[in-house]
This record gives sequence, C-alpha cells and structure tokens, in this order.
Amino acid sequence: FPSHDIAPQFLKRILVPRFEYDIEEQISEDVLKAYRLRQQSQTLYKEAEELLEKELGLDSLEFEKPRSYTAKLSEVYSHNRCDADFYQTKFRQIAEHINTLETLPLRKIAMIQKGFEVGTNAYVDSGKLFIRVSNFTKNGFSQGGSDKYISDTTYAKHITNKPNIGDILLTKDGTVGVCYVVDSDIEGIISSGIVKLLPLNETIPKEYLSLAINSKLCQMQIQRDCSGALIVHWKPEDIRNLKIPILSDETMNSLANMATQSKQALKQSKQLLEDAKVKVEALIEEATR
Repeated sequence: FPSHDIAPQFLKRILVPRFEYDIEEQISEDVLKAYRLRQQSQTLYKEAEELLEKELGLDSLEFEKPRSYTAKLSEVYSHNRCDADFYQTKFRQIAEHINTLETLPLRKIAMIQKGFEVGTNAYVDSGKLFIRVSNFTKNGFSQGGSDKYISDTTYAKHITNKPNIGDILLTKDGTVGVCYVVDSDIEGIISSGIVKLLPLNETIPKEYLSLAINSKLCQMQIQRDCSGALIVHWKPEDIRNLKIPILSDETMNSLANMATQSKQALKQSKQLLEDAKVKVEALIEEATR
C-alpha cells in the first residue's frame, strides 16, 4: 500500500503564507477556540460516561482474572454456545451485575431497521455517500479517501435507508456496537452493516440510549455475543435482547443533556476550523490574482 507519510526534512520546506497581523491574529483565535471547544466536548462526554458508570455501580466492580474457567454442559445447551470465550469470567460477572439492575431489552425500547447492501456494481466515482461502518464513530460521521459513492438513482430507490437528524444508528458488523444519534444532515444511505433504531419508548432519551449502548455495561454484552467468531457479526436477535440499564427520568435526562452539550461543542469546533480553512484559502486565492 502507498505510504502517505512525509519526511521531517520536507516539512521544513513547506511555504507558509503570511497575511496582515490582524487577519492572522483573528484566524489564530478562531483555531484556538475550536481546540478549546473540542477539549470541552471530550471532557463533557467523559464526565457523562463516568457518571453513568457510577450510577450503574461499575466504578466499584472489580473483574477477576483467573487462569482458567469452566462451563457446565447445561449452560452450553441453554445458551446454544460451545465457544470457550463466551464463558469467560468477566462475562459471567457482568451478567450477574446486570441482574441487580433495572433493565429493558432493546426490543422493548426500539425497533430495528437494517440498512441495505447495494453491491460493488452500484459504486460510482462521485455521488451520494454509501455510509459504511468505517464512516462513523460515537462522535459522528467521518469521511476519507476510501469512501464509496452511489448514483442519484440508487440513492432515490433506497431513500428509506437515509439517516435523518434524530435517527439512532448502530453498527452490527466489523466494529460492532458503535451507537450514534444523527445530529447533522447527510445525503447517503446506510449499508447492511448498520441498523437504525426506531424508538418505541419516548420516555428514554435518544442520547441516553446511545450513551448506554456505548458504555462498558452494554459493550461487554456485545463482546460476549460476538465472541468466538473469526468475522465479527452481531446477530439481530442478540441486538434485540441487549439489556439497556434504566435509571430515573431525571438522571437519564441529565446524562442525555451532557451528551448533547458535548456534541454541540464538537460541532462548533469543526465549524470554526472549517471556516478558518475557507478563510485562508480565500485569502491565498485573492493574493494570487
């Protein structure tokens, strides 16, 4: 594969455009503000994660690391799983801890709508984005050189798979268990490795549900479901049975607000950096006329 690294000696030769002091100072302030907002976003989300873990008692839960573990034949039959990873001690511990909490299976909170696989023959050089698992994280969409695109015709045909603002997306293949509430419009459709969660219970905030699924409590359930496989795939039935912790309305709303504030700060940060980039490009273009 071609390398995209650049040797340090070449970095020294890059010409940096200079402008009037006031202009440079304003651009610098905008960039610094963007970095501060990004840090604020990370801090807010981390605080929300830590508060959730504390509410769930995970902060005081110590996982054992035995040299060996066993499973009864009855367990193998009841779970219909014979892979050793499924019976790891840490998974037993988290399952026992979950039984002490109030939870609901995901199927009682949301319906699952699977994305669509258009096939490689439908890819075009440019057009609407074909959103794959690699295109988003718990912090939002990301795009890069390996993105795939589909035609306007294919996009229109599968428009029901377009992620709209407020939709909850969840990955089920490859990097499984990544959950994200869409907060910006994007023209594209989701692949079959991603599902939409369509809420059935409006009393559970979307951002709380996303935070809970991304938490250690749910991630360990997902790891157990997907253990023992060479190609990681989270089965729809296991997705529906994922146990979601339910807290008081006040606590869930508070955590949801923190997650929302984190996303807003990150969004502002990205916009400031984009505006600064556009401003510099405009200044360079003007200077070369």
